[in-house]
Amino acid sequence: TAYVYVNGTETAMRLMYETSPSGELLIPFDPSIGLDSMLGLFHTWDARRGVLTISSADHELVFTLGSETYVSDGVETPLGFRLYAIDEIAMIPVARLCSALGYSYEIKSGAAYITTTHDEYFSKFNTTPAVFAVGKEYQIMFYQPFDAYSWVEVDGVEYADAVCGNLRSAPGMRRVTVPQSALDGAKKYTVCIQEIEERIPYFTKTYNVVEHEYEFFPVPTDRDARAYMIGDAHGEILRPIKAALAFGGLDFLILNGDIADQCDSEDSFVNAYEIAAALTGGHKPVVYARGNHENRGAAAEILPDYMPNRDGLMYYTFRLGNIWGIVLDCGEDKDDGNDEFGKSTRFHEYRLAETQYIRNVVANAASEYAEEGVERRIAIVHIPYMYRMYNEYRIEDDLYSEWTDLLGQMGVETIMSAHLHYFRCTFPGNQDFLFDPPCPVTVGSERGDGYFGGVGFIFGDNKIDVKFTTSRINTVREETIPGK
Repeated sequence: TAYVYVNGTETAMRLMYETSPSGELLIPFDPSIGLDSMLGLFHTWDARRGVLTISSADHELVFTLGSETYVSDGVETPLGFRLYAIDEIAMIPVARLCSALGYSYEIKSGAAYITTTHDEYFSKFNTTPAVFAVGKEYQIMFYQPFDAYSWVEVDGVEYADAVCGNLRSAPGMRRVTVPQSALDGAKKYTVCIQEIEERIPYFTKTYNVVEHEYEFFPVPTDRDARAYMIGDAHGEILRPIKAALAFGGLDFLILNGDIADQCDSEDSFVNAYEIAAALTGGHKPVVYARGNHENRGAAAEILPDYMPNRDGLMYYTFRLGNIWGIVLDCGEDKDDGNDEFGKSTRFHEYRLAETQYIRNVVANAASEYAEEGVERRIAIVHIPYMYRMYNEYRIEDDLYSEWTDLLGQMGVETIMSAHLHYFRCTFPGNQDFLFDPPCPVTVGSERGDGYFGGVGFIFGDNKIDVKFTTSRINTVREETIPGK
């Protein structure tokens, strides 16, 4: 195993270092290990063109597979060899990367020791913040690993995670809620961290405030919006990321449940943030839906502390550009009395309350899916409950039938699901439905022999183009869903 050392922290790499023909040490620029986040960088990867763009607050580097040059802050510079990739991971010269960014480095025993000029404030999860869409707000979430005050500044206004007026200061997750209109308008936000030297009742001693600015890209309304959905990662990071890269650029990310395999501790939530960091870098919105596996384990009850929610509930509506959506939460996939759960669940009561919430959404259509500017409507739910389920998996017929009718009243164009571990786009009228839906149901989480699959959505003119892609960097199936 090879290691990279960033600011003294050792991290194992999936791939080995290599040496260029001119003798330069090449490092695999692998986002799945959080390398970009550790280095304080944002990256984009255009898989089709083979173009890797790496940027910091002050610099930008562009590397193209097969090219003998790279571009550093707009200047084309000879590379001395043809840039190549291993397992779709570009091999980048350590010296050139650090020199362009102003970082210092040493090569010891064939490993890179890099010291950055930025402070690492998200080291617990090795990620940038994630910007989750909930209602008409964004929940900007990140992990604070030491005693510190933290807040987010947008267009000169400070927003903080406070408890009854007191800013959180102990180590833990931060959730800073910002009006969507404010961040969409400003198109950038600044995470501010003030480390605490000594927390005392009077005149707490603190260090200087350190700021980290992020550009933000709202979902566009002047072109076709692009979304990618990942479900059933079950703790994986790299293969889901690679499946998304096969789709290409995205405007928002959908994490549709079972991102964790189970919830034993707070570490179970890490891969959701690793995936979001690799694909959005804190620059684009994320929509999250809970899956049934996120209800299993001792940490299931604290999941709302680590993931976006509406007042502690995992079902809500959201708005991104001209797209309106509703996130539904089935909870578990079997009845509460199932021996598998023991006495750990009370989802029937939870679903009853959720049903009333969905009714209220329909009753308040003018401020939801019928609001001015809404042109597209989607539903996101991990379990595609409308399919025929058998034996212990068939539950809540009355409630799920009503949910289906209510979605029809909303005029949703597609229901996006996962859970079944295969690709499928099923249109109304299919005999596989127990409750015939008002629109096609897209199931997009395939787990095959050695690969992972997800699904991309392109919101075109009166249609949605659906592309099922895999970690083998290919598109295996396409569908078109007509608009409403």
